[in-house]
Amino acid sequence: MLEHLGFAHDGESVTSITASARLSDDETASHRTTPDVAASVGRWRHDLDERLQRVCEEELGELLLEFGYDVDEPAVT
Repeated sequence: MLEHLGFAHDGESVTSITASARLSDDETASHRTTPDVAASVGRWRHDLDERLQRVCEEELGELLLEFGYDVDEPAVT
């Protein structure tokens, strides 16, 4: 993705980007909507109403599978 966008994509650049993304300080904390990264995964299953969950499953189901997500996990309402 970085290459496609015209950004440096060597190992050092990727390491720097991922390290920066993991930083937590007062400035970045004010932008977070969950306490940690793991809590963000699958939020659509409980944050969206049932109708929108079904839309996501229908439209994104194949992509979710390709990225390794469990599409058989029941939605939490």
